[in-house]
Amino acid sequence: MIESTDSGKTWRTRSFAGEADFHSLDYAHGTIYRYDSTNALLRVSKDGATWVARASLQALDIAVSPDDPDTGFATTADGVAKSTDGGRTFAPGKQPMMAFLSWVTPEALYGIDDSGTLSRCTDGGSTWAKAGSVPGGQAQALTAVDDQHILAATQSGVYESRDGGKTSSGSRSRQETATDHHAALNGTRRKAKVASVPPAGRPRAAAAHVR
Repeated sequence: MIESTDSGKTWRTRSFAGEADFHSLDYAHGTIYRYDSTNALLRVSKDGATWVARASLQALDIAVSPDDPDTGFATTADGVAKSTDGGRTFAPGKQPMMAFLSWVTPEALYGIDDSGTLSRCTDGGSTWAKAGSVPGGQAQALTAVDDQHILAATQSGVYESRDGGKTSSGSRSRQETATDHHAALNGTRRKAKVASVPPAGRPRAAAAHVR
């Protein structure tokens, strides 16, 4: 794992250099939650240096409740899997199928599937409703800046919605996206995506994002 404290201008190694491949990082409640795709293992850390192993599972993305450190979700080949014990165990995945998740407030859990369909859940993962569609092909990353402001990366670029996914503007510049990512990073929650080797059949994610 590498860390930047200057909005991505410089980076330094914190742990697992050359040992693991991270598909997803989530920061919540003073804890870093990291999915290690090399070992199919969820790990947690308070300082980014010492890690504790949690559940073993095949997943692409993770999201932790902004309200409850014990509640989280993982996107799996069977659907969205839920944990109620801080990621120590996960229930079997359930429909709908999602590729990426972003949980910014208790009432705003967003998910995007491979085709770019954006959904929102307001009840902690029980029910999902379509919020909109993001153009540009297969989804690569998702960040909810707040309950209405969403950034989604697809094969053709990064798209923005400021109305909860109802509409999406054209592909944003790198500078515009970096500005919003920096604003999210300075909030109370952060999430980082790092380029990594994906499961078979999925192209490599091209961008990093933070929440």
